[in-house]
Amino acid sequence: MRNQRQPNDWSCVAMAFSNVLDITLDEFVKVIGHDGSKTNGFSPIEGIFVANKLGFKVEQFASRALTGFGGIVRLPISYVTDELP
Repeated sequence: MRNQRQPNDWSCVAMAFSNVLDITLDEFVKVIGHDGSKTNGFSPIEGIFVANKLGFKVEQFASRALTGFGGIVRLPISYVTDELP
């Protein structure tokens, strides 16, 4: 894992993914095709796209997901992390 500094206000998501994926921010930007300056930064979906492109399996989930019955299911973080290998 790299420890890089965020160069601007809009690259926090890209920098977080870059650090964890052990790539530079420039490599991340090259895969996405933009530097985030004109698009209000990067979305988590773009980070997931880069991770998947590099062979990592990453999925997004909501900690407060809506059920089909209109209720809200709250997943405590401990529930999620306890399931990781």
